[in-house]
Amino acid sequence: MPLLEDIWHSKMLTNNGKYNGKFCRELAKLWDVEHVVTFTNGTQALLAALSCLATKEKGEIITTPFTFIATTNSIIWTGHKPVFVDINPTTLNIDVDAIERAISSETVAILAVHCYGNPCDVVALNELSLRHNIPVLYDAAHAFGVELAGESVFRFGSMSVASFHATKTFNTFEGGAVACHSAVVRDKLINFANFGFQNETTISSLGLNAKMSEFNAALGLVQLQHIDKMLAGKQYIADYYVSELSKLEGVFIPTEPNNSRLNYSYFPIFIEPNAKTDRDTLYGFLREHGYMVRRYFYPLTCDFGIPEIEERARKLDVSKARKRADEVLCLPIYSDLDVEAVYELVSLLKSKLG
Repeated sequence: MPLLEDIWHSKMLTNNGKYNGKFCRELAKLWDVEHVVTFTNGTQALLAALSCLATKEKGEIITTPFTFIATTNSIIWTGHKPVFVDINPTTLNIDVDAIERAISSETVAILAVHCYGNPCDVVALNELSLRHNIPVLYDAAHAFGVELAGESVFRFGSMSVASFHATKTFNTFEGGAVACHSAVVRDKLINFANFGFQNETTISSLGLNAKMSEFNAALGLVQLQHIDKMLAGKQYIADYYVSELSKLEGVFIPTEPNNSRLNYSYFPIFIEPNAKTDRDTLYGFLREHGYMVRRYFYPLTCDFGIPEIEERARKLDVSKARKRADEVLCLPIYSDLDVEAVYELVSLLKSKLG
């Protein structure tokens, strides 16, 4: 408990103390980015990133509906309008061609998601961004430790947002961060997290109380020492799932992109129409046997019927995303998951699908 004792005796429990500062520097080094600002959670980090866009105009933000609801909620809470476009059904990430067709005079940003930690087509998105002069932000909640062609995915886009929620590969119990490449943006993010205060007597903008505590930052520093071991444990489970399930009829498993390093945040399989049973039957069967499988992401964020989303959103063709949402089943995967439980789960899956 030395870190906790040090925090307590320092009398600096929050407000960007020394552990938060060190945590930000360590993250910036790990992600190979200029600046990192931490937040109480990933949703606050998303709100901050969208609030600190260069434009002051409220407009349309093109995004995917195949994501966690926080992605969509953050667009609505910051006064923008989500424009939902379809996904690539193989990568599960936002379709770049669909984005281009959706761009209008009202478009102020693109919010892409590295879905399940699978990297987006960052090269194509960067070209699109430059061609239309529209910033790309990444919801990288699932992407801690993910690399593409030897580079951290946090290097791409105007800003990338991380979540350190307890369910994530890397967690601080609760927490989040924004990676950016500009000191001006960094300062805006810091101000946003502290009510908009620029100094003791000056508030420069609207803000929230969204600062990460010293306890959470210290926990993050400790977790960083074990991340490689955690990733290795998850990779073993993922490799076993692939080897045992990939040849089952009607089961689609996303393939690992070339030149990538994944973190195996989630392990989704998709129960297609030609499978021997349907997704929901399989879901109920596995739950009855005590396995916490999840239909993640189902339904699409544009299909929850939330009034504010229904009123503000522009919904284009999302049929591929909806099909995948109707098929998805995420299997348990965490570094200290009992391998005997993994073997039993695979056996149960084969009994229904084999």
